[in-house]
Amino acid sequence: MVRTDRGNLSRPDVNDIYRYRSYVDQEVTRLNINGKWMHYTLAGLQEVPLAESVCHISYYEAAANAAWKGMRLPTEAEWEVAADYFDWGKRWEWTNSAYLPYPGYRRAASAVGEYNGKFKVSQMVLHGASVSTPAGHSRKSYRNFFHPQHQWQFSGIRLAEQ
Repeated sequence: MVRTDRGNLSRPDVNDIYRYRSYVDQEVTRLNINGKWMHYTLAGLQEVPLAESVCHISYYEAAANAAWKGMRLPTEAEWEVAADYFDWGKRWEWTNSAYLPYPGYRRAASAVGEYNGKFKVSQMVLHGASVSTPAGHSRKSYRNFFHPQHQWQFSGIRLAEQ
């Protein structure tokens, strides 16, 4: 758990997500067989490694889990400030920030401006990196963005206190 001026940041374990999903009765990609959580992988049906970070969840699932636990998703700024104090880089982590330009941003007139100025309406920011992120893109300031309903590759969650 990382302490910030706005509260603590922590990563829930897989059991938290499964308890939450059982609570809302929306479990479709994982199965409970004889008391063991199982999921489909490229190697077929496998037991879920419960010590692993939660993976492939949507923003909505992340935000709902945070609310269920009486917590919230960190803002983009909170995540960046706290990132020096926790382990990150295995999962892209959802933030509670929309993909908008930083204050004072000026779009460049070149192709760089075209690429970097594509702030997307209705997309949310993920920070960090994942196990499949190229090394040059793995930095705490990197902003990834996706539509909130999608369970993008290696997307995870970190929670903040209210």
